Formats: sequence, structure tokens, C-alpha cells
Amino acid sequence: MVRTFLRGLGKLLLMAALLSLCAALVHAYWRLPLNVHGDHRLFAATAGLAGGLLLFFWWQPPTLFYVFGHELTHFLAAKLCGRRTGRLRVGRQGGYVHVENPNLFIVLAPYCVPLYTLLWAGLAVLVHAWFRSPWYGHVFFGGLGFTYAYHLVLTVLAISAGQQDLRLHGRFFSLLVILAANLILLYFTLAAFSNQLTCGIVYLFEAWAAQWRAVTALARAFSTRI
Repeated sequence: MVRTFLRGLGKLLLMAALLSLCAALVHAYWRLPLNVHGDHRLFAATAGLAGGLLLFFWWQPPTLFYVFGHELTHFLAAKLCGRRTGRLRVGRQGGYVHVENPNLFIVLAPYCVPLYTLLWAGLAVLVHAWFRSPWYGHVFFGGLGFTYAYHLVLTVLAISAGQQDLRLHGRFFSLLVILAANLILLYFTLAAFSNQLTCGIVYLFEAWAAQWRAVTALARAFSTRI
């Protein structure tokens, strides 16, 4: 009984921390100085992201392609965590991979880790090692934005279809984890592309400090009325 209570309390505190993190990331994002037109990397990535969002919301890619990446991410996450896995099965109606004692990271990895973006980055680096082209930067960063758009759109579609993965640890809690993970990835990627990584970290902590000041002010105002 006590263990169940403490587990529930810990989950509530973690949810509050995730909400605070998401709010701080959104706040810090609007302060981040982005120079889309002056930096070809950020311009190409933004163009690829915008084009990918429009394309994939208008034309949904083949389901089999997403299912393969989804189950492969489960599989790779399980291997990173040292879990035993069964055979990976993929079909048009869905896929499955048995994982022994899956943790939160394994269950939610496909929604938080953009597998095809990572594969594109690895492939682009290998190609660049053999063929050096002046267009490499535009294609590379444009591809990063395009593949990440694929990850975002298919994640939204998968969640809206009602994935079983989100029920294991609670739907709302899982959605908070997914949102926080994607906001972190997007925020620090934009900060790095804009050469504002240090400023990005400072802005994030300042956003957290502003939240703390607001909470303490509300607590003081509430206590004076009691």
C-alpha cells in the first residue's frame, strides 16, 4: 500500500516536472535568436521541415515503412538497455517485437527518437566522405528537416490511432514524455544550428527561474488570504 502510494506520488511529481520543462522550452524557444535567412544550415533545415510537414500531412507514406522503423526502434532501444528480444515482425496491419521486461525508454522510443533522421545523418556523412560537393550542406540539413517532419507527422498519426504503447505507463504521462523529448530535441537542434547553444541553455534556466518566481508569488498571495 505504501509502495503504491509512493509510486503514484513520484509519478505525479515527474508529470509536474515534465509540464514545467515543456513550458520552459516553449518560453525559451521564443527568446532564441534564429537567423533563418542568414544561415544556410538553418534555412535548409527549416525548408525541409516545412516541406515535409505539408507533404506528409497531405499524403500519408506507406504504413509498412513506418511500422518497420517503429518496431526497429523498439528493438534497438531494447538492445541498448540489455533486454532480451524475440523476432521482429512487420506487416501492413502492424508489427511486433517481444521485449523482456521493457522499460519506459523502450516502450516510448519510437515516438521520441527520429530513427530515419539518424539514418539520414549517418548516410549523408558517409556519402560526404566520398563525394564532396558544394551542395552537400543544403541537401544534408534539408534532409534532416524533411526526415524529422516524417517523424513528427507519423508520430501524431500513430498516437491519434490509439497505440497500445501509451497505455502501459498511462496515456497522459506517456504523452508528456513524448512531448518533452521532441521539444528538447528540436530546441537544442535549433540552438546548435544557430550557434546559440550556450545562450539556449541560459534561456532555458531563465525560463525555469521565471516559473519558480511565479509559483512562489502565487503561494505567497494564497497564504496571505488564509
